[in-house]
Amino acid sequence: MANPCTTFYPKTNQVGFEIFIETGYDVTGATTTLAIRYTKPDKTTGQFPATAKTVGSKIGCSYVTVTSNDIDVAGKWTFQVFAESPTYALYGNKAKQEFVSPMTYP
Repeated sequence: MANPCTTFYPKTNQVGFEIFIETGYDVTGATTTLAIRYTKPDKTTGQFPATAKTVGSKIGCSYVTVTSNDIDVAGKWTFQVFAESPTYALYGNKAKQEFVSPMTYP
């Protein structure tokens, strides 16, 4: 599983934190839904709206946290890209990322 974040110990409750997941395929055709689905450490599920993005030679999806409640639980999160159009629905590989409380030091 890939690491979707570039920060070594990303913290919970950050605003402006980018989650980028490499898909390896172009998802700009996803006209119905383009999202990064997640499962929190407490097993709560949901999704963030995603934007197709290319970083160097990597093709994928990105979401930048908008509120401090976006990543609100410390522990290991699981992320997965979901892309849908009227003719297809695609699920990307799962990626895991550990988030620590701002008061926790590894």
